[in-house]
Amino acid sequence: MSKDITNLRKAGNLNAAFEIAQKNLSEKPDDIWCKRDMAWVLYDFAKQKVSTETKDQFLRCLDKLIDLDLPEDEEVYYQSVGFLVRGMLASMIRAEIMDNAYFNAIFERIKKLKIKKKTSAYSALLNVVLRTKNWWQGFKDFCKWWNFDNFTDEDFQNTETSSQDDKKIMSLAERIVMAYCKNLLETGTDNEINDFLPWLENFSINHKNFIFLPFYNAKLMWKIGKKDEFFEKMKIFAKKKSGDFWVWDLLGDYYDDKNMRLKFYAKGLSCKSKAEMSIKLREKTAWLLKDLGFKKEALGEFLFIKKIKEKNKWKILPELESAISEFLGIGIKAEKNNIAFFEKMSTEVEEIVFGKKQNKPTKKDEQKEEQFDFEGKIKISPNGFGFVRSNGKTIFVTAKLITDNHIDDNSVVKGKFIKSFDKKKNKDGYKAIKIIN
Repeated sequence: MSKDITNLRKAGNLNAAFEIAQKNLSEKPDDIWCKRDMAWVLYDFAKQKVSTETKDQFLRCLDKLIDLDLPEDEEVYYQSVGFLVRGMLASMIRAEIMDNAYFNAIFERIKKLKIKKKTSAYSALLNVVLRTKNWWQGFKDFCKWWNFDNFTDEDFQNTETSSQDDKKIMSLAERIVMAYCKNLLETGTDNEINDFLPWLENFSINHKNFIFLPFYNAKLMWKIGKKDEFFEKMKIFAKKKSGDFWVWDLLGDYYDDKNMRLKFYAKGLSCKSKAEMSIKLREKTAWLLKDLGFKKEALGEFLFIKKIKEKNKWKILPELESAISEFLGIGIKAEKNNIAFFEKMSTEVEEIVFGKKQNKPTKKDEQKEEQFDFEGKIKISPNGFGFVRSNGKTIFVTAKLITDNHIDDNSVVKGKFIKSFDKKKNKDGYKAIKIIN
């Protein structure tokens, strides 16, 4: 690269640098060094235009550097341009300028830039576009073009927040796939959803820690009329979110039979939740109770719904008032609450979804299972339990085994282990059942 041009760029004299670069390039249009000089001058010009006030000039700079057509192997340059584009989009988003036409124009230019896939710059573009998910009409098309097979390892990593609550932000991969699913639910065609579902299925299998993917998989199946497949996927999700009322609400919607639907709704209302959050489920349940002849319970729900709506100053429909008047007019007395009723009504629901409960394995059962030898150094946690790495496996050691055998942290231990299932991580694991001194 020309030292004169480089020095002028560093000094901020871009006009002079541009004149020399343009002269050199006109004399040697195919010379790669002349192209590089011009490319970096244009980059500096574009960098100066990363602002909402100069967004149109930024586009013109992009056009010029695209027309320069540097070869694909100029990776450092294209990575730098990628981050520059990301910065321009971020400035628009920070200013809350929801300009669909401008984002479409940027997208058309991004497609012409030779930014290498599976790189930090390529992921940076996806990360900034994620912030447009609720308004940019081109969001779905951008995701298709970007192609979710191009995630880097870093895209799967959760990030720490700057606050003191030790919370983590979901990885880019998880957030963008969920956002794309939501977009498909709102605007996707049957063909788009059918094309995407096999990929989502495989992605969900390979990333079981992304616990909401089966939920979106199920919702997409419901949207295209695959109700049985929806129910099976929701069963997978329900195992991880069984304490959330809305899971049982969705499962209840699967049934045409009102009695079955009521059982699932009842299960949802047996879960702990704020009354304001579950008000829609409560309304559906109240009308269902009325249809099925549970008059005392229905009146109890109607009165509770009215109370919550009055408290929050929400609109109360005439149908609700009419139902209450109807029951009171024939002398129906409302139940104080329906908690016991809902719990009784929903007793078989978990068995339908999860199957019959398995008895907790006894020591005799564990003795019958195939046992394996292990030996390794133990790491004991502050809570008293420990882990041993042996032959590529991580073996869980209970606090009782540790105390009963007087095991010290970082000491080498031998013993027997069996295969087990880790409910918290929803995957197979290994558990020590005996220590051999």
